[in-house]
Amino acid sequence: MEPTTEIAVVDPVKYKIEKAEASKVGDALFPMITEREILHKEFLSVVELEISPENCETAAVLYRKLVKVGTGIEKIRKTQKDFSLQYGRFVDAYAKAEALPVIQMKEKLKEMVDHFKIIEQKRVEKLLADRLEMSLPLDPEAPRMRLGEMSSEVFESYYDCIVLADRARKDRAAKEESERVAKEKAELEERERIAKENARLTAEAAERDRKEAAERAERQKAEKARLEKEAKEKEAHEAALKKERDAREKVEAEAKAKEAAELKAKEDAAAREKDTANRKRVNNAAMGCIVAAGVSKELAKALVVAIAKGEIENVSISY
Repeated sequence: MEPTTEIAVVDPVKYKIEKAEASKVGDALFPMITEREILHKEFLSVVELEISPENCETAAVLYRKLVKVGTGIEKIRKTQKDFSLQYGRFVDAYAKAEALPVIQMKEKLKEMVDHFKIIEQKRVEKLLADRLEMSLPLDPEAPRMRLGEMSSEVFESYYDCIVLADRARKDRAAKEESERVAKEKAELEERERIAKENARLTAEAAERDRKEAAERAERQKAEKARLEKEAKEKEAHEAALKKERDAREKVEAEAKAKEAAELKAKEDAAAREKDTANRKRVNNAAMGCIVAAGVSKELAKALVVAIAKGEIENVSISY
């Protein structure tokens, strides 16, 4: 293994911090930096060791020490950052730079600490994949069985069970298929028998319908002739009744017309007589008025006659 760690240089000028002020951060971090350097030397030795349970435990001890150093740096960072925002930014950068080697050493040691764990995890993952490949075609619920955690004995027992269950399922499916084929054959034969029977019944029904249709046609022909005869007789009877009714209505209409003419003549005569009497009365009244105005009776009579005939313009008598 080839360990690599990196220490970044943080320029306080970049953060507008005086170098004298910035040195306080280094002073605060000095104990942790000293501890880190000591652990770094130990780190260089540990990462060169062969992977073994004992060496992994040694790496774990060193890892915990580095965690403590990293925690100490973080604690100092928080304390120093409280002075001001700009100073805090500088402290963050400085602390991160100083913590970076710790992180790198931790990551490297983590690989050693987790070495056997990773190997075991990969073994379980491969075992799970292999067992799933075997079991999934036989059991759809296999992904939920936690196959990778089963011992060989338990898995073999489980696999034997699903093989037997699959064989029973296939046997049952074969039996069901055989029964289905037999049932379909029986149903087909029954349908053919029913079809032949239906064909016979249909032929008999067709012959029966033909006879009934012929008989019905004869009855309809006879009924049509009877109805036509009755219609002609009815038409002749109704024509005779209409002729008689028309003659009677004509006589009645002529009588009513004569009566109406006589009544109108009487009404016209009465109206003319009444109009003549009214004109005579109005004319006499007008003549009386003219006479009263100093006109002679003969002249007054002549004036009234002339007015009545319309011989005098712009003068009229209202009846």
